[in-house]
Amino acid sequence: METIEERNKAIVRDYLKEMDRGNLAILKEVLAPNAIVHFPGFPPMDVQATLQGGEMFYAAFPDLSHSIDDLIAEGD
Repeated sequence: METIEERNKAIVRDYLKEMDRGNLAILKEVLAPNAIVHFPGFPPMDVQATLQGGEMFYAAFPDLSHSIDDLIAEGD
């Protein structure tokens, strides 16, 4: 049986994998419709603005990829 921590880790792994594939629509799947995203150097952004920002970011860095060394969901 999968724990909530394992499920949360899987969500993060899948999210980053899809982002690295260029599937920025994944943002709409993992963010709540009323989410406000805070990213250093940018004003707070709603989901649509975050999607547009991601498109610009990946256009500037098309070979961007994420690697996970440690993924911690247990405890505080």
